[in-house]
Amino acid sequence: YKTGTYVISVDTLNLRSTAGIDGEIVSSLSNGTTVYVDKVSNGWGHTVYNGYEGWFSLKYAEKK
Repeated sequence: YKTGTYVISVDTLNLRSTAGIDGEIVSSLSNGTTVYVDKVSNGWGHTVYNGYEGWFSLKYAEKK
């Protein structure tokens, strides 16, 4: 995975405080939402969306 623009491809995707399923859920991303990923770690992408900073699994998003 690389940095860049991604579109969420599932109904709801959790945005977490850390890169992994153990991270606290800080927000969620809806299907079709476009976000910019500025960092990548082990299949997780870091973004800032609606004032929330967090990580989401890139396997549920498509790179534009």
